[in-house]
Amino acid sequence: MEVHIVNEELLGLNKADYYRDPQQEKILRASLKSNVEKLIDQGRVVILDSMNYIKGYRYELYCLARNVQTNIVCVFCETDIEIAQKVCQEGGYENPFPPELFEDYA
Repeated sequence: MEVHIVNEELLGLNKADYYRDPQQEKILRASLKSNVEKLIDQGRVVILDSMNYIKGYRYELYCLARNVQTNIVCVFCETDIEIAQKVCQEGGYENPFPPELFEDYA
């Protein structure tokens, strides 16, 4: 079975540029969804590794899966904000989530 990952890094998008501005974030979500839509079918596993805090966005992704008659799973990783910030800062990521936005999205 094929496995595809869709995230900001693989699309060459800088998180800091998109998550600071609500209009840009909307564009980012549309781009991620579009890429998932291109890949999703019953013979593939598509992992969307991104933020999913908006209920309506999760529903749109659910509808994509339902339209191709495949399953969907939403994984929520609960981590203390201090640990998440430390991992992000020390993890050596080339596209980290902007530290000043942690509280806004926590």
